[in-house]
Amino acid sequence: MLRGFIIDIDERKRAEEAIRDLASSMASATGRELFEEMVLYLTRTLNVEYALIGAIEDENDQQVKVLSVSRKSELVEPFNYVLADTPCENVRREGICSYASGVAQQFPNDLLLTEMGIEGYVGVPIRNKGGRTMGLVVLLDTKPLLSVEIAKPTLAICADRISAEMVRMETEEQLKVPRSWLRSPVEPRVSFWPT
Repeated sequence: MLRGFIIDIDERKRAEEAIRDLASSMASATGRELFEEMVLYLTRTLNVEYALIGAIEDENDQQVKVLSVSRKSELVEPFNYVLADTPCENVRREGICSYASGVAQQFPNDLLLTEMGIEGYVGVPIRNKGGRTMGLVVLLDTKPLLSVEIAKPTLAICADRISAEMVRMETEEQLKVPRSWLRSPVEPRVSFWPT
């Protein structure tokens, strides 16, 4: 009984340290830099094979565009994938999902999990203030996940920060003025003088 209590305290301390480190290391990063720093941080700190951040792209919420992905604490080329028959589909529909082990067997139609040799999975939705799922932040490992209870709150904090950044980037993009609306400073807009 005492051993279980000590392990719980150690797990809680590790979770608190991970969250504190995350907040301080991500404070000033924005855009792609933030996403890259975050996946690197997650693979390194939580000792997992992969971490990825993906945006749900299409109107039917079935296509994910991976914005950043880390494998063994190194950035790798982002990719796109379809949500159907994946644990990520459950995250989009139901919220936080975790599979400490056997995730590839539970999702036999997700060939990517099998090809990558994935055993453990934790995913958290990235939602806007209205509650719409805009994306996912996911941890994948080739061994069973031992620290799911640390990963969940850490990913939830990441998802909030990512959501704020995605909204900021979207707003910034909407505020860009099309070039056709701009005129040369020397071009007269209205002529008051007779020619």
